[in-house]
Amino acid sequence: MVSLLWMIVMWFIVFYFIPHERLKQIWPAAVISFFWLLLLDHTFVKLHYYSFPHGIFPIGGVPFFYLLGGAAGGLLFINFVQPNPLYKILLVTVFSTIFAFEASIFARLKSFVFLNGFNHTFNFVLNIAGLSFLIWWSLGLLGGERIYRGPKIRRIKFFLKSWK
Repeated sequence: MVSLLWMIVMWFIVFYFIPHERLKQIWPAAVISFFWLLLLDHTFVKLHYYSFPHGIFPIGGVPFFYLLGGAAGGLLFINFVQPNPLYKILLVTVFSTIFAFEASIFARLKSFVFLNGFNHTFNFVLNIAGLSFLIWWSLGLLGGERIYRGPKIRRIKFFLKSWK
């Protein structure tokens, strides 16, 4: 149930903040994110480093809705990638922190369990490695032209009116 809520929140954020034209450009990043997350999490579940004990519709031990939420998270992440290497480091660090916080919430709700010495620090490092490879895969498969260009966020009239 937690994975379903995670998926709904993540896709709401994606559709609310990312311009629709931009989504048409970078949507394959969600597919890349889905399969990359499946590969990583399936591997670590099989190695008994963590588990998802209450996952709905598990694929290789990883909840389907969690993977769909991760696809949205990857899409949101790739949306903000810029050519500047220092910016990429900052972006990877910020999103790794957000995803580590998400894992902490999942753990408190008993939807994610650390096993055999795997902990929040290892999870944070795994997030950094996973997001770094996600940039590499996305740039390789989509190209920098698609990822770096285009409006990154929709203008939200509500916020603009409140600042006047």
